[in-house]
Amino acid sequence: MAGVMRLIANAFGAKRESKSAMTNRKVRLTNSNRSPQTRVEQIAAAMLSDKDLIPLSELAEQLAESLYRDELRYGGWAVDVGLLGSGMFVADALQELRAGDGDLWKIVEADEEP
Repeated sequence: MAGVMRLIANAFGAKRESKSAMTNRKVRLTNSNRSPQTRVEQIAAAMLSDKDLIPLSELAEQLAESLYRDELRYGGWAVDVGLLGSGMFVADALQELRAGDGDLWKIVEADEEP
C-alpha cells in the first residue's frame, strides 16, 4: 500500500519532463554484464530486446502502462489508481529509465543513432 501512495504523491508532485524533450531521445540496450534485477528493469529490458531502438516517450508510456497494470493487479484499484490511469506512472518510468542509463540501456539523442 505504501508503494501506491508513493506513486500517487509522485504523480502529483513530480516535475514532469516535457514531451518535446523526450521526442528527440531514443533508448537502446547495452551489452551489460548485469542482468535486470527489478521488475521495472525486467520489463524495460524485455521491451528493448524486441527492437533495436525505441523512442524514450514510447518506452516510458509502455513501461507506465505495465506498472499501472501491476498496481491494479496488486490492489491499486482500492485507492483510486484505476481512476487515474497509467499516465500517473510516466514520471516513475522516466526516473527508472534514467537510473539504468549507461548500465542496462543507453539513452541517446535521435541524431546519435548507431
